Amino acid sequence: MDYSEVTLRYPWTSAIDIWTVGCLVFEILTNLHLFGQDARNYSHELHLQYMVEV
Repeated sequence: MDYSEVTLRYPWTSAIDIWTVGCLVFEILTNLHLFGQDARNYSHELHLQYMVEV
């Protein structure tokens, strides 16, 4: 799951649902995480960096 609106501190809207579906489709088709991180050491800054890189 992606938390881009949380990472950017925007209000939570239905746009996150559309974004999440896109991320899930990618994961289903490739069996890879688009913005994978270790869940125990999650970093909003690193997540945002991954989003910019992609």
